[in-house]
Formats: sequence, structure tokens, C-alpha cells
Amino acid sequence: METVSVSSKRLMIISKHYSGSTRTRKDGYVMYRLVKDDATLTTLSSPVWVKLQSNGAFALCAEAEAQGVVLNGEVYHISGTDALEGRETVVVSEISETAYLTEQLAAQESIQIQNQIALAELSILIATGGTTSV
Repeated sequence: METVSVSSKRLMIISKHYSGSTRTRKDGYVMYRLVKDDATLTTLSSPVWVKLQSNGAFALCAEAEAQGVVLNGEVYHISGTDALEGRETVVVSEISETAYLTEQLAAQESIQIQNQIALAELSILIATGGTTSV
């Protein structure tokens, strides 16, 4: 059995071949959004679910048993489950892969429009020698 240190707790890796189930919907795979204080931390397709064992170590588990989720080596408590003392709480919500990709495309299009506007404004400044009337 292998153990990995995760912020003063040990995460026991029961099997290197452990993989949770991947659920699907009509409109794509299920993804999980982690939200803390109304800000999205990340969106994942395969979160690492953990639960606290009686010996104080975290162990990998299935989604239905999870008390926490690991993000960048840090265990976060999942809202609505048994409390994990000293851990920040996140809300985990499901989003379809299709909806996530749609959001990402819309965000990219918005950035592209902003860049085009900035480039047009820069072109006007260059053409007018840096003087504009507002």
C-alpha cells in the first residue's frame, strides 16, 4: 500500500489501478464543478473522491461515499457531507460535457471580441497620431 502526504493528512492509495465510474448522459459525459465562495475553482471530468478513515487518513472512495475531493494536493470538504475539521468547504455540482464546452466557447468568443475592439481602438490611435477627441 502506498501513502501520499496531503496537507498534514495521509492519502492512502489502495490501488494504483483504482478508477471511479464515469457516468454519461445524452448530451455527453458528466463533469464536476467545484465552487468555493461563489467562485469556480475548477471543472473536472474525473475528481479524486476521498473519505476520512477512523485512523485519520484519507482513502480513495466512490463518489457516493465521499466526504472530500482532492484538488492540487489539497483535500476540500464537500458541502452536505460529514464535516472535515480544518478543511475548506466546496460545493460540487454536475455539468454535462456539452454544457461545459459551450460555456468555454462563449468565453473564448467574448475574449476574441474584446481583443478585436482593443485592436480597432489601437489602430485609430495610431492613425490619428495618438490624439482622439472624446
